[in-house]
Amino acid sequence: MGEEGKRIEATITGNVSGQVAIGDQNVQSQTIVEARLSKEEVEELAGLFAALREQVAAEAPPEAKEEALQQVAELEGAVTAEQPDLSVMDRVKGWFADTLPKVGKAVAGIIEHPVVAKLMGAAGDALAAEFRRRFGIA
Repeated sequence: MGEEGKRIEATITGNVSGQVAIGDQNVQSQTIVEARLSKEEVEELAGLFAALREQVAAEAPPEAKEEALQQVAELEGAVTAEQPDLSVMDRVKGWFADTLPKVGKAVAGIIEHPVVAKLMGAAGDALAAEFRRRFGIA
């Protein structure tokens, strides 16, 4: 479907506070992340994902660029969710390793970053243990 054919709708009701982003590549879990990280760590994590998107834009071939940016958005959502999704993180890491290996190294670097490890630890002991086992993080 072309850009002109996309339709995105959202309805937000009730007592809601915080940020909302609707649309492609607008993954926002800022409130959850801010509760678990310092302001500097939040900025560092945002910078890591911004740099990854820039690398994808610069290095991905045109036919893979849109899918690669979607993978980055999914990774960011999986990392910053209230309950991080390790299976999505693993799948995205594998997609980049298979499809864009140079960028795959940067993806692995984000997953292995201490700020991401801190987020995983804040999500609970079981998830943190599975994160360490799955991604070989000591």
